Amino acid sequence: MRREQIVASVFLFLLPVIGCQQGPGETEQAAQQEASQPAEAPPPPAPAAPAPAALPQEPPPAEPSAEQQQAQAEARRKLEERGVQFSEAAFLQSAQKGDAALVAEFLAAGINPNAKDADGWTALMWAADNGHLEVVKVLLQGGADVNARDSVGNTALTWAAGKGYMEIATVLVEHGADVNAENESGRTPLTAADQYRHTAMVEFLLQKGARDTRR
Repeated sequence: MRREQIVASVFLFLLPVIGCQQGPGETEQAAQQEASQPAEAPPPPAPAAPAPAALPQEPPPAEPSAEQQQAQAEARRKLEERGVQFSEAAFLQSAQKGDAALVAEFLAAGINPNAKDADGWTALMWAADNGHLEVVKVLLQGGADVNARDSVGNTALTWAAGKGYMEIATVLVEHGADVNAENESGRTPLTAADQYRHTAMVEFLLQKGARDTRR
């Protein structure tokens, strides 16, 4: 009788455990149901960052034609006959002195119209600073950059405005000179003109769109 009670007790103890277990058929059915569920779609990829815009590149200078090369060689020969060295230094000096004819010969011989000295001065700056109107015109016709800057950021218009050369400033502006060009210290053609009390120049620049930054 005692043995039968022990067996019954063990059976009652194991009954909840047996009831919680799944048979092989139930396990397989659950796996099939899980497999039939649609898989979650992966999240969409993050949008790619836009590529930086390419900086515009200046086209390489066009090669002179055979006729242009011949004309340049002839112009250089004439310079040599006059005892003038074909060099950027001599070209800049001719602009500084106001020799418009010699400047034109240098340009005809193929000199770089935007050549600079050690301080970044171009022939146009030298001509503008010294009041050589005809040289300024020749240089602009020959391809000089009206907005070229020296080593501290001054332009030809800044130098002309500071000297009060109205005719030169007018020609420079007509050829696209920036009336608001600032150098490294914030100096502009208008403030240069105002510094030396060139009232007419200040009024002219204001009429052409210069910002009044005087204090």
